[in-house]
Amino acid sequence: MPKLVDHEERRREIARAAWRVMTRDGMTAASVRTVAAEAGLSTGALRHYFADQAGLLLFAAEHTVERVGERMADELADRDRPPVEVVQGVLEQLLPLDEERWTEVAVYFGLIDLTRLAPGHQEFRSWAFRESRRVIRTLVLWLAGGPEPEPDLLVSSDTRGAAPLDDPVLEAEALAVQVLLDGLAVQGLLYPRVMDAGAQRAALRHALERVPLRPTGPS
Repeated sequence: MPKLVDHEERRREIARAAWRVMTRDGMTAASVRTVAAEAGLSTGALRHYFADQAGLLLFAAEHTVERVGERMADELADRDRPPVEVVQGVLEQLLPLDEERWTEVAVYFGLIDLTRLAPGHQEFRSWAFRESRRVIRTLVLWLAGGPEPEPDLLVSSDTRGAAPLDDPVLEAEALAVQVLLDGLAVQGLLYPRVMDAGAQRAALRHALERVPLRPTGPS
């Protein structure tokens, strides 16, 4: 009998091969040819899954976001900690605090210039920005005494957090946290000796502890 191929798993294997090429040889090295060789496939076989480089790199980026989301969900599910520690654990998954996360952040930012004119990547980055803003708003609201986030916050189609928070102070804090995360990620990549894991964690904790408590919880 012919061997059955799990096509979704094969796509994931190709995405992992793309990541290996990009982290080892740089962003521009991730062509259909080089990734096919890394994955042990012919160029024709890889094109069965991805027609061009932009599609391949888009799937690799989406696969990475999925991995990050799984880690964030694990952190969010561990509620046997004060909310500030849960939120810290969730948001730390977006920072270059170890080799795996450093690679994820480096490749994510590296792809911005390489694929900046590809419509699919523009849509993906817009989606990622909106989702980040939605999640951070919900977490900041929780820190302020609002409702606990739903367990499926990271995969939910619920629109909670999509609109600005009613409290302008909390909305400003949510924006500040999102901007801080981006800044910490870039500085962690560029200046790892100064902005090391400890410094990143401390800066994030300071921002989270600054969120004002609203005992009655904003609506």
